[in-house]
Amino acid sequence: MVAIEANLGKNKEFTLMSGFLMLLLGALIVAGHSVWVWNWQLIITLIGWILLVKGAMRIFSPSTNQHFLETKEKNHGFIWGEVAFLLMSLYLLYVSFLA
Repeated sequence: MVAIEANLGKNKEFTLMSGFLMLLLGALIVAGHSVWVWNWQLIITLIGWILLVKGAMRIFSPSTNQHFLETKEKNHGFIWGEVAFLLMSLYLLYVSFLA
């Protein structure tokens, strides 16, 4: 998956389009769900801000995105970040639908 992401990151059109999509989704989440309470809703707000910043970085600084992808391809410690994101997603599903 890291190799696929690195190959897609070399495509300037894909980087720009994914940046616009991230920027749009981040702006929608920030505008519609800006809840700064110390519970599970804070995670959604932080995801919105992260998407907003990451989308802006992909649009306005694609070289930074390419450098990040190259670093990610060489350093396999990013797998722990993916595992943390999976666990966070499972937690959000639990509190949204089962709790």
